[in-house]
Amino acid sequence: MGFFMKVLNFGFGVASVVKDSVNRGKLEEVMNELVERGEMSREQAKQHIDSIMKKRAEDRQHVKEVIRSEVHYWKGGSESSVTKEEFDELSARLKAMEEKVQ
Repeated sequence: MGFFMKVLNFGFGVASVVKDSVNRGKLEEVMNELVERGEMSREQAKQHIDSIMKKRAEDRQHVKEVIRSEVHYWKGGSESSVTKEEFDELSARLKAMEEKVQ
């Protein structure tokens, strides 16, 4: 894949995550212009459109998973909970400190 297509993929990928303005119709318009200028074949354009749309769906899913994970964490999910071993260690330290004070 050439530099131009990498830049185009990156731009559409970012735009699709940040704003829902990238749709198949707009993407087809851009690709049709490239075909008309002879910069790629119709088959290449179709493959790039499919690839970009697939990447867009994957990026959106990834963003959703990250958000879910963060919400779960901040709501006190298992990632932020104290393990049994940590609890037992803290209990033992507290007990030792109480004995010293008494």
